[in-house]
Amino acid sequence: MRRPVGATHAVAVALIVGSVGLLVVALAPGPRPAGDGALATRLATAPERPGDDDGRPLWVLGPGTTFGPAKNWPAGPMAAFMAAAVRGRDVRFVLLGDGGAAGIVAQLREHLPHLRWGGGDARDADVTDRTGQTSLVAAVACIGRAQLYVGNDSGLMHVAAAMGVPTVGLFGSSNPAWTRPGGPAVAVVAADGFACRPCYRRTCNQPVFCLSTIEGEQVLAAAAGVLAAPAGRGNGRAAP
Repeated sequence: MRRPVGATHAVAVALIVGSVGLLVVALAPGPRPAGDGALATRLATAPERPGDDDGRPLWVLGPGTTFGPAKNWPAGPMAAFMAAAVRGRDVRFVLLGDGGAAGIVAQLREHLPHLRWGGGDARDADVTDRTGQTSLVAAVACIGRAQLYVGNDSGLMHVAAAMGVPTVGLFGSSNPAWTRPGGPAVAVVAADGFACRPCYRRTCNQPVFCLSTIEGEQVLAAAAGVLAAPAGRGNGRAAP
């Protein structure tokens, strides 16, 4: 009998298939099998990595998803979260993802004109936008040096959690019981109180978009909690 959708965690299925297994093997601590040295070297020396040597905690934010906008936390509460993190924790953000996140990033810029924005390797910026500009290898290298990853239910979220980076995953149209991040220090923030979710739709067809009800303060509290956990990277430690 075929098992119902959600009976097996999607990441477990992906690991069986091997779609993310290569990254997990290359980045996980402990002995590594022969043959993965070249990938490990590329991850450690990727030239596209943004600088993080100014002593400020580095948080990576994944503002978009490839699947569709029904998975995307709206720019308004996301901007409130970012502003509070910069103000209260002196965080420096790096935005990662593909070029499809350009619209959300443009909205974030409109919401956050008071923050210092930079590109490339800007070290004095509060927010460095690298969406649509990094290779997967460079993105993974950047995530590996972050104190925290925050993002929608996406591939980068799963990579961050599997690497052991403290991760906060945001869930609207998808089901965290099926695709929650798997790792030693993870937190899930889901939009509750909606009979329609999980809908697995690419676009929302409801009068109230569930993810719009998740406030920036909720996500910041989840971030503080996962960093304070024994497996977190909290206690004010900046990115290495």
